[in-house]
Amino acid sequence: MSGRASRNTPPLGSIFPAQPASSAHPTSSQKLRPAPPSKASKMSTVLFNPQATAWHQRQAMWRPLAKQATQKATDLTSMPPPSNMDADQLGQWANVAAREGVHNEVFWNIMTTRAKQLTSSMESTEIALFLNAIARVRRTDKELFQMLAPVIRKKMIYFSSIYLAMVLAAYAKAGVYDVSLMSAYVREIQARLQEFQTPVELSMLINALAKLHVYDKDLFDRLAAQVLFRMKEESFHIRELSVIAGAFARVNHLHPALFDAIAERARITIAEAYPLELARMIHAYAKVGRNAPDLFEVCIHYAAEKLLFMSPSELATTAFAFGQIREVISEEQLPILQLIFDKVRQSSVTSIALFHPKDISSFLMTYARWRLPFEHGELITVIDRVFALKGRFQQCVPDLVSVLWSISLLVRHTWEEGDSSSGASVVRACQYLLVSNLDVLTAAMAKNQLNMTAIVRIVDSFAAVRSCNRELLDAVHGSFVRRYEELDPFAASLLFDNFTLLGYNPEEDFMLLLSDKMAEGKDREPGTRPAALDPTYGQDEEEDNGRTNDDREDDEPGQDDTSGNNDAASTAAAAPPSPSPQPPQPAQLNGQMLRTAGERGLREPEDGTVGSARVGRVTVHSNG
Repeated sequence: MSGRASRNTPPLGSIFPAQPASSAHPTSSQKLRPAPPSKASKMSTVLFNPQATAWHQRQAMWRPLAKQATQKATDLTSMPPPSNMDADQLGQWANVAAREGVHNEVFWNIMTTRAKQLTSSMESTEIALFLNAIARVRRTDKELFQMLAPVIRKKMIYFSSIYLAMVLAAYAKAGVYDVSLMSAYVREIQARLQEFQTPVELSMLINALAKLHVYDKDLFDRLAAQVLFRMKEESFHIRELSVIAGAFARVNHLHPALFDAIAERARITIAEAYPLELARMIHAYAKVGRNAPDLFEVCIHYAAEKLLFMSPSELATTAFAFGQIREVISEEQLPILQLIFDKVRQSSVTSIALFHPKDISSFLMTYARWRLPFEHGELITVIDRVFALKGRFQQCVPDLVSVLWSISLLVRHTWEEGDSSSGASVVRACQYLLVSNLDVLTAAMAKNQLNMTAIVRIVDSFAAVRSCNRELLDAVHGSFVRRYEELDPFAASLLFDNFTLLGYNPEEDFMLLLSDKMAEGKDREPGTRPAALDPTYGQDEEEDNGRTNDDREDDEPGQDDTSGNNDAASTAAAAPPSPSPQPPQPAQLNGQMLRTAGERGLREPEDGTVGSARVGRVTVHSNG
């Protein structure tokens, strides 16, 4: 064969596959190799020659080993075992898992364990990516944060501005406050303040400092000046503007020029804002006392427009966010704010079939806490939904206790406003709801599944509508004897008042035990109230500051089976159950019971108190 022919011969095995090992001699087809296809016929060769197609596929899939080792993590299906990851892979794969919304507890425990093993070898990028990932999925391991603190201090000069902001935001969401780390952060920010230039960096940094209560007046003045300067160069979205305003309001730092500039810039993108961002904006201006009436009305208008398109969890969160505004705005603005609560209530009742137990608990607690008006017919509709979800509530008794207590508070409020036949129907429906769940509550108390605060609230709920029997007293008595030291003296006073109101003899052994417990709290300052009476007790603040759309949790509710028997509330409205006492008359409700309830009534929330509008959120405290 000529040299020209040999140069045109393709590499061995490029077209025809290699023969198996059992073939000792080449065939005639292997000896007569065809010439490689020309450019004109290359496509037809690939399409119609399956062997050539396989060859091209192998060529396309081949990568050098060095590139495979450093290939960017993009798909969880190709993720290696966490025990085999180095620090770089750990940060990348954690970021991918957070972006994909992986909330598996076992997975994140394994990833966190591996991070603890690699702490000393992690660089700035890897630390920032991993901490940002676990913060986005709301995972908190304080031991890991404490282990990383000295590493971050040592390598802080190598962190870019965005990584500094990401790490500080992760510490804020986890609620971990390290004094030496925060001191180093303040010095680093003061030295490199001009490096923070983008809206995301500035909003994330300022919000994290405020949440951790790392406040220095000169530093926040410089941060305000930097934001004003960057507003001339960057387009700030209302998302970042609301976060910045909320952070300055959190530390009570009024910078008039900054707040005026934010109000002016916010109008550009206000139509794109979420109701939570609008509520944050209103709350910030009201808290620092910066009057912006036009901004207030525009925010209310756009928030009301978006309520019809919100999920149940978003409705509950929005109600709580605007409820916080009631604590800081003037009385003249309350009627305008009430428009939001009316629309949230109407939208929620209309779509109540989509609400899950957590959504109902958060929604009702908000309206009970701020004594917001609730129509009798709408309250019965909510009670119907609670009956429909009875099986689901039995699996989460704390949510059931919260719902029962909130409904009892709303019943008190409606009867305080006036007497009506529809109000009596609500009382009977509430009575039936309480009695039908009594077996679940007593079983949970017998198994010590409820804390004493929840037990006090159960008794308070039954006392509100005069629906009680010996079974409840025995269950509370048993829990009280087993956990005597856990009961607060003033909570014991509340139990004593409620059982006395229900007609129990103060000379019974259990009532005498309560009296002894009450005697321990005689030295308490007058006017203080037990924590069990505070609707905000044991709840978490909705911290949504600084979160992007990718980071926002979308808990879209599924369609629950509502085809079951939902006639319980209508039956309750017709007649109370046999184990329950006769329903109280309006005069009784407006008499001793409501006077006692009024004396024990809701404490006006103090500034900074929080509630559980969206579950699973982390409250940030300066003491960690």
